Amino acid sequence: MVSGTAQRGSWQRGEPQGTYETVLGLGIQNPEYDLPDDIGDAAYVTGNEGGEAFGFDVDNGWTQLVSPPIDLRRYAHPRINFWYWFLNWSLRGGGRPGNDFLRVYLTDGQDTLLAREYVGPFDTLWQEASIRVERYFPADRDIQVIFYTQDLEPGNQDGVEAAIDGFRVLEGFPLAVDTPEASPFWVHSAGGGWLTLGYPPTRGEGQIELLDLSGRVVARRRLPAETQHQRWQPGLPAGLYVARLWREDGRAGYQRFRLE
Repeated sequence: MVSGTAQRGSWQRGEPQGTYETVLGLGIQNPEYDLPDDIGDAAYVTGNEGGEAFGFDVDNGWTQLVSPPIDLRRYAHPRINFWYWFLNWSLRGGGRPGNDFLRVYLTDGQDTLLAREYVGPFDTLWQEASIRVERYFPADRDIQVIFYTQDLEPGNQDGVEAAIDGFRVLEGFPLAVDTPEASPFWVHSAGGGWLTLGYPPTRGEGQIELLDLSGRVVARRRLPAETQHQRWQPGLPAGLYVARLWREDGRAGYQRFRLE
């Protein structure tokens, strides 16, 4: 859900259309592409019309993007993981960082807590962020994530651009990992560090991720829509892992396995 008071530059979802600053030589402002190597080509961006800087950045107000409620009950130690792009500079300051911000809040419907705040200096690249939910709320309730950015100064003097992509809930292990029989896919260790993967065909691309015992994603691989079997050598040491299959429709399956 999107809301706000900004006259332009509200959050939108689509294939990013890059904007560029040419007077001061600051280059790209809004991203030209979504996060590389994820599923699809869309991201959430503030204004998405392309062209010159200041054309569709956040101006004269605020805009916020609110996620649907996220049920955390199947996770033991949930983390909210996402990639962000944030740019803020002042024309009055000759291109120096401005005083605007991108804030990330968590809310359970009663309390709203600030989890991250990003300000200048800016880097025009995708950057990863991870929020441990238990630092803010118990993992036995639904929460929502709010991405809030604001142009504090009236007039068209500050460049304010933000984007979000690769949003996921991650964890060491879900409380209930699917058994091989119930899982929508299977993973067999073929020895020598090799895996054999089997999964049902989908209408779009998928992605498989391997998690270690701490819940960290240690390897990932894109899965073409029509291919149902693959061999993969992820280059990991022998041990216990959880494989997680993501599909383009947002569904996921899990399977625990031992890599040999």
